[in-house]
Amino acid sequence: MSDGVSVILPTYNRCTLLQETLESVLAQSLQPAEIIVVDDCSPDDTVEMLATYGDKLRLITKQSNQGKAHSINLALSECQHPLVWIVDDDDLMHPDALQTLTNLLQHHPEAGFAYGRHVRFSIDNAGNRQEWDTGYWTECASEEFLVRTMEDFFVHQPGMIFKRALVDQSGPLNENLVRSQDYDFLIRLARVASGVGTQDVIFFQRQHD
Repeated sequence: MSDGVSVILPTYNRCTLLQETLESVLAQSLQPAEIIVVDDCSPDDTVEMLATYGDKLRLITKQSNQGKAHSINLALSECQHPLVWIVDDDDLMHPDALQTLTNLLQHHPEAGFAYGRHVRFSIDNAGNRQEWDTGYWTECASEEFLVRTMEDFFVHQPGMIFKRALVDQSGPLNENLVRSQDYDFLIRLARVASGVGTQDVIFFQRQHD
């Protein structure tokens, strides 16, 4: 296993938004070592669109729709690099997101994951972009992260990278949960490792129908 970051991008039926997300990943000032896109049997033009990217990404096409958690777990088993960044298929990444997060882990090698802020945005009917703060950010010490997360703090997966080896201790995403699989996964990560945070914005969370 070589050095670098594996990007996991699960998707379902969001061809246009996915392309914007993918372009924001490819535009990173620090390039990921690999990008794994898992298509959950989309009925739209997702597979055809992704084919235009050639060897810039690795596509896993599922034969039946089994949910986002299953897609992420499948990609986790395929990762070839020690750090993982799970990206949602409708958000946009800050150009320096990966550089910022990897720098945090380099300066804090004892940490198992690094995380940062996000802001929400929407596009109105005129094509104008509006942004606003989520209001859910909590600045806390590393040893307080787990408790804060269980109270009212939530770091979204696109806003963090983590060491792939932690999954062997915490377990993969729980595919039996109907929702909040990411929150459950975050709590279990925080139980086996410490994190390091930054006030920098890591990604922009799209709000849409």
